[in-house]
Amino acid sequence: MVSMRLKIGFVTVLSCFALVLGLLASTGVASAHTTSAQAPAVNYIGVFGTHLIGGDCVRTNVVGTGFAPGTVHLFARGRFGHPVSVSPARFSQGGSFERTVTVCGGIAPIVLSAVGPLGYLSNQVYLP
Repeated sequence: MVSMRLKIGFVTVLSCFALVLGLLASTGVASAHTTSAQAPAVNYIGVFGTHLIGGDCVRTNVVGTGFAPGTVHLFARGRFGHPVSVSPARFSQGGSFERTVTVCGGIAPIVLSAVGPLGYLSNQVYLP
C-alpha cells in the first residue's frame, strides 16, 4: 500500500504543475482583446523620375499609399539635418496619391518623409 505522505506529495506536485501550466497558457480574453485592437495606418511613400532642374533643385514624383484621407505634409532634410524646401509641402488626398514636387536646398543626401492626417510618419526616401 502507498503511504499517506506519498499520496499528499504526489497531489501537491501535480497541483503545482497545473498552476504553472495555467500561468504559461494564453487566456481567451487577452487573445480577443488583441485581435480587436485597430492597427495603426502604414503610411508608405516612394519616388520616381527624379531629375535636376537647375541650381540645387530637383523635381520628383512622389507616390503614397496607406494614408487616411485628408492633408498630407511632406518634409525633407539634408545632411546634418539641414532644412530643405519642398513645394507643394502640403496637399489633400483620398488615401493614395501621386504628386510632382520640387525639392530645393540642402546638402545631399536629401531625405523625404510624409506625415498623414492621423499623425503617422511615413518611411524615409533618399533622393538621388
